[in-house]
Amino acid sequence: MSRGCRTILFLMYLAVISFPVVIMFLLGVQYEEPLLVKMGKVTGLAGFSILVLEVALSGRIKALDRAFGLDRVMLFHRRMGIAAAILLATHPLLLSIGMQDFSLLGLETGWQVMLGKGALVGLFLAASGGILMGRGPIDHIVARFFHSKLAGGVVVLAFVHGLVTGSDMETLGVKSACWILFALFVGLVSFRQLMARYGSKVRFVVDSVKEETEKTWTLVLSPTADGIPDYAAGQFCFWRILSNRRKPEEHPFTIASSPTQKEAVTVTIKASGNFTQHIHEVQKGDQVLCEGPFGRFGANLDEAKSFLFLAAGVGITPIMSMLRFLRDTQDSRQIVLIDQNRTERNIVFREELDRMPATVKVVHVLSRPGTNWTGAKGYVTTDLLREHASDILQTADIYVCGPPQMMKSVVKILRALGIGKSRIHTERFTL
Repeated sequence: MSRGCRTILFLMYLAVISFPVVIMFLLGVQYEEPLLVKMGKVTGLAGFSILVLEVALSGRIKALDRAFGLDRVMLFHRRMGIAAAILLATHPLLLSIGMQDFSLLGLETGWQVMLGKGALVGLFLAASGGILMGRGPIDHIVARFFHSKLAGGVVVLAFVHGLVTGSDMETLGVKSACWILFALFVGLVSFRQLMARYGSKVRFVVDSVKEETEKTWTLVLSPTADGIPDYAAGQFCFWRILSNRRKPEEHPFTIASSPTQKEAVTVTIKASGNFTQHIHEVQKGDQVLCEGPFGRFGANLDEAKSFLFLAAGVGITPIMSMLRFLRDTQDSRQIVLIDQNRTERNIVFREELDRMPATVKVVHVLSRPGTNWTGAKGYVTTDLLREHASDILQTADIYVCGPPQMMKSVVKILRALGIGKSRIHTERFTL
């Protein structure tokens, strides 16, 4: 999607946030009120607007994915959730200072104000569920339910609180703005629920489960009558494994196979969390539901003059999909892959990488090498890039995927080398 379309989408987002605030100032705010009171009302309504749009950002809307990439959309969703929490927490504080009435911050207030306080508490609990999702001892399903359902309840509480509290809400224009926002929220939630229940999902069956390394497994999935959905190299899907051995959970995993492969797809998964540590228990014949594909990591493969792939750990999976695609289509452009791992036994797809065409230069870097290792050691550094990719560094499109700290470090190195942002492509595994 063009930069102009992305700009339009972003301006639409800003317009929805600004609309009720503008309405409040034009029709609802009493101009003789203290400035802090006005600011308190604005922060409350702006925070509520952001909460409504959080549903859209987390709704896996294809237009947003094509424009920005779902990983970036979800990162923006997380940051705007923090912004909403700050605005809504500031709302009662500014009102209390501006009105010189600190009883608003206590427990002895009317039920209308208590609704707002309940919404604020619920918001921070919902945020905690989002932070814990996929981390620590908290079950993924529990954390996800806690986050999504509680967040919806927060919007309802905040809406009712806004309607029944304050003289500004008696103004027709302000009430209309709140009702429009709430109607948008209901519409977005309904759309997402309908898509989740009746939307396009493809059913696969597990053909085999292969151990790649000590903690990494590849599932070979064959389509049923639905066929394989069209996907581009480097994209991912949301997968739900249906097995009577474990309750089904939906998780995003990259398609590691090439789009040229029409008989099956492969998904390579590292055992690193509460769900994935049981991935080896998946058996042949298990059913798998797929929603997708999503992602823009390899969106501009056709435009690149050459390729520099920088991977770490299981971050090799989307890059492997692109390498397989370029190999299968007999692409003659120059390719350098620098694959960072801890030890030799952690290298995923090593045998297949060794058999890549002559146009592909593969460099393995180990941070904890054994005594017999003669290859590169440590991490991706400026010197390492200059040693192995100096002839394409200033012209290649560069693709980076790995743990967050690795990606941050590598992008910083690339920018210091004068590489423009337009040639650096990243994929975050955390949604």
